[in-house]
Amino acid sequence: MVACVGLVLVSIRFAYPFLGVANRMPGEVLVVEGWIPGYSFKQAVALFKSGECRKILTSGSDAGDGVNTAPKGTRADYGATRPRRLGLTNDSVQSIR
Repeated sequence: MVACVGLVLVSIRFAYPFLGVANRMPGEVLVVEGWIPGYSFKQAVALFKSGECRKILTSGSDAGDGVNTAPKGTRADYGATRPRRLGLTNDSVQSIR
């Protein structure tokens, strides 16, 4: 039992530096996940408005339970509506699957 707990703690300790780092690269497109929280979309819109990118692409999988999924019912589509609600135009935001 102690060995399992130790293994989990060591895994978390060494996984975070690998998974938790966000290195921005220069480019014209910002890709964000459709499920990110609202404050992250506000940061994405601010980055767009500062001129660091020319387009925001939202990605994501099907939303729903797999049975009751409406057409265009993806997290990417939902995510694309959020920057538009924050003032961006349809031309500047696109969902991708």
